Amino acid sequence: MAHLSDIVRNANIFERRWGRHPMEGWLDAFAEAGLARYDAEADAWLVTGEATS
Repeated sequence: MAHLSDIVRNANIFERRWGRHPMEGWLDAFAEAGLARYDAEADAWLVTGEATS
């Protein structure tokens, strides 16, 4: 996915500003695909891999 890091970064910025994560469906789909994960200790989404196709 070309913009995965940007999407995750922006979701974390949004959460810090507004108190909730946006695009939860997208973030959950990224997690299911092994591309991102939610780190409860950091209270942030993290990129764990990059799609190659």
